[in-house]
Amino acid sequence: MVVVEMVDLTAPPVRWLDGDEISVDEREEFYGEGDENPDWSVPPALFFQRLNSEEVIYQNNKKKCKFLGKYIMGDLLGEGSYGKVKEVLDSETLVRRAVKILKRRKLRRIPNGEQNVKREILLLKRLAHPNVIKLIEVIHNEEKQKMYLILDYCLGSLQDLLEVSPQKKFPIWQAHGYMLQLVEGLLYLHSQGIVHKDIKPGNLLITLDEKLKITDFGVAEAIDAFSPDDTCHTSQGSPVFQPPEVANGESFSGCKLDVWSSGVTLYNLATGKYPFEGDTVFLLFENIANGKFTVPEDVDPLLANLLRGMLEMNPADRLTVHQVKEHPWLKKKQYVVVRDKVSVPAERRKISVLPYIEEYLKGSDEDLSDDGCEVYQTCKQADLQFLRIEETGSGNVCSSALNIMSSGSKKEPFQLLFNNPNNYITPGSSGSAGYGSSTSHQKYSTMPSSSAAANGVRWNNGAEFGTNTHITSSSNPPTHSNNPDQGVGTRDPSWRRSLQYARKVTMCRQT
Repeated sequence: MVVVEMVDLTAPPVRWLDGDEISVDEREEFYGEGDENPDWSVPPALFFQRLNSEEVIYQNNKKKCKFLGKYIMGDLLGEGSYGKVKEVLDSETLVRRAVKILKRRKLRRIPNGEQNVKREILLLKRLAHPNVIKLIEVIHNEEKQKMYLILDYCLGSLQDLLEVSPQKKFPIWQAHGYMLQLVEGLLYLHSQGIVHKDIKPGNLLITLDEKLKITDFGVAEAIDAFSPDDTCHTSQGSPVFQPPEVANGESFSGCKLDVWSSGVTLYNLATGKYPFEGDTVFLLFENIANGKFTVPEDVDPLLANLLRGMLEMNPADRLTVHQVKEHPWLKKKQYVVVRDKVSVPAERRKISVLPYIEEYLKGSDEDLSDDGCEVYQTCKQADLQFLRIEETGSGNVCSSALNIMSSGSKKEPFQLLFNNPNNYITPGSSGSAGYGSSTSHQKYSTMPSSSAAANGVRWNNGAEFGTNTHITSSSNPPTHSNNPDQGVGTRDPSWRRSLQYARKVTMCRQT
């Protein structure tokens, strides 16, 4: 005979409390009054406290200021399969840059990951064009097995703009302007014997002044100078942008592949759709191999003619980049700019580095004074010890950012350039202190003014600044062109605060 004992599985009582704490009476009710060793076998009550949303205080995490040589790290701009991209501020020129952070351990898990990164670095070192992303310098951290690529700062990609657009497309005049710049960039790449092989909206970045820059050369290929043609055999680009010859597994012309990908990109920018689609990669390639697509009826006839020429199934009949540039639609006069422009959200234009500098200086206010402040290096010595800068071929890279202190010596304060509040950094008239300068770092000898010398300003003769960067001393802030590429600059509303912080951070290195 089996005896089944019934166990009471009822849930413990639930009590709603208005106070902030559980009363002693409630505890003693379940664990025994005055009992120093309460009976823990008795299930305790579940206590819930009602909270008003107004009583909840959300505390933001403190922004910890981090340094990478002379660069101050900012917020995350994006993240992909290869690594992260963050905003940085050059503390010497006050120019916004972007850093691509790559982990070798992560690259080894990606097929051809390390080879693609090495290829991209080698190619970017030889390129210098307004419509091609510029590699400023490469920094290695051997201890952390990380690689940092310092690049031009961009607000986002065309894909980002398409996603925020209500109709998922650009006005025709805006697509026209971007296509003109894309063709100029492709003409330059092909003249250098380089085929990109992955042109798409996600790889076309936009700067603060609406300049388009081709990026992501991980799958690009340099054609041998002695090769009879531009025949390529492998393509790792995005499937929806691949031509029929790639879908059929054939060898292909690299330049004609870029024309096809640019045609798909233009189709997407102007219509918000793709000429070829498929639920799977196999169906997509099958549709691409057929080469049949339709252009919406509301598209400009000249644009429709250009799209058909760029998306010609037979590579021999497909337009070349030069023919695309000379096409009547692109030779057309600039479209009238209307109000339906798709713009980057305003929050993306803000400088994300400033909050980190503010948080860093909050704990140093007692040590910082207006007449002679000293800022100590906060980077870990172990981090700097393993940093080395790789030459990029774009001028002499500033090596003073990696001054290593001996382990037994005390921390030496950085010499500050700005003790006089009337001194401002202003880019030169040529604007080459911005993103597109071909020589990013040159020696520049500053000359102290009489007012600055009277105020005891210590000048670092021969300090390394951006090209044509100079120091002016006046009672009023300088005014110059509205080129937003000129660093933080006076065009940014936060310029005064930026310069104030710059006086206290690493503007000049140790003497």
